[in-house]
Amino acid sequence: MKPWTSPNYEGRSPWTSESWLAGRRLAEQTARWIEANEGDFLALYAIVKDIQRSNLQGRLRDRVVTEAMNRGVRFEDKGYMFANGLWAGLTRYMAYFDPSLIHNPIEFQRSDIDTYGLIPIEVKGV
Repeated sequence: MKPWTSPNYEGRSPWTSESWLAGRRLAEQTARWIEANEGDFLALYAIVKDIQRSNLQGRLRDRVVTEAMNRGVRFEDKGYMFANGLWAGLTRYMAYFDPSLIHNPIEFQRSDIDTYGLIPIEVKGV
């Protein structure tokens, strides 16, 4: 199955076979996490939409982590409460499903996932 183009395609890292493979691993990891935790993904998406509506400033990831903890949303991966790589993947899926999030509040940094793209998945409710 052909991957979807990342919403941050323009800012993707320089293409190397290593970055492509790392991007593929991250895309697969993120897709598996979303499919296994769809309710938590939708809760994180709702938090990001709330932040967008309220026009809050500051580092988005920190705001999402704090609010998720306040709401009891769990998002662990391999024993880590929150992994940076997973955040990169989650924000790209959110922006893919809802492009209005790009630049407000999601600002992308470079990630290998942009080199590979996103694994096509279905999420009901986005």
